[in-house]
Amino acid sequence: MKINIFYFWLSLILISISFISCNKNDDNVLKQKELELKEKELMLKERELNNTKEKQNSSQNNSTYNSEQSSGSNNKVNLIGNYSGTIMDGTYWKMYVSSFDGKDISGYSIIYWQSHPEGKRADFTGTFNNASKEIVLFEDKGVKGAGMFSGTVSDGGRKMSGDWRRYTDNGTYLWDLTKNNN
Repeated sequence: MKINIFYFWLSLILISISFISCNKNDDNVLKQKELELKEKELMLKERELNNTKEKQNSSQNNSTYNSEQSSGSNNKVNLIGNYSGTIMDGTYWKMYVSSFDGKDISGYSIIYWQSHPEGKRADFTGTFNNASKEIVLFEDKGVKGAGMFSGTVSDGGRKMSGDWRRYTDNGTYLWDLTKNNN
């Protein structure tokens, strides 16, 4: 009888120990996942800060545009319209600029990637500096594979080119566009 009680208590202790160690393993797994999520969140916040800095730099450069405008510069560019061209390895691309006030720009682009022959659409907003002819466009971050375009616009706004950087992995590609006759 005493032996049975001894084995009963011994098995109860062993079960308790294994249960506690399982909970610790589960806690470690949960903590690891929480750390990974926090790391991803920090990376996203860092990208947002970098994008904000780039926008601020762009707006500081645009102060030159405003002083040029007030001094009567006649080199204004109208970017509203349809553009077509290539990105990366010659992949066809269309861009539609629907709003432009001399500085702020918005519209959407459709890129016909091999994996998306029907086209992948992304809305964008950005800025243009008339003095330096630099353009920066930020695609909607909610679109998978979206990124940021930066480049230059030719005099008159007929051509633009530069590089594109994907938000998720900073992969970069060259791009160029020509304004279509509207």
